[in-house]
Amino acid sequence: MAFAEWALSHHSRRFARHKTFMYLLYDVLQLRSSSLGNALLVKRRDWRSAEEDVASLTIDQLEDAAKAIADGGVIDHPVIQRLQRNIVTIGIQVL
Repeated sequence: MAFAEWALSHHSRRFARHKTFMYLLYDVLQLRSSSLGNALLVKRRDWRSAEEDVASLTIDQLEDAAKAIADGGVIDHPVIQRLQRNIVTIGIQVL
């Protein structure tokens, strides 16, 4: 956000006058907003389990699961399978 303000108030106004800069800036801000504003919705009865499961996962386990999904494969990790059953939806707030 600070970069956007700086660029738009630059003394030469070259960024503000650029034909596509505003669109690129909007895309960057939207991507940043959506990547920071994710939320998981879980039913109350499954909350404790989901909270513990998310805390127990490592980055490598999540990357392996993402790769399996992208390749059309099946996830064989029991914790991730339980999360898939318990998570109702994943939501993002966009601009």
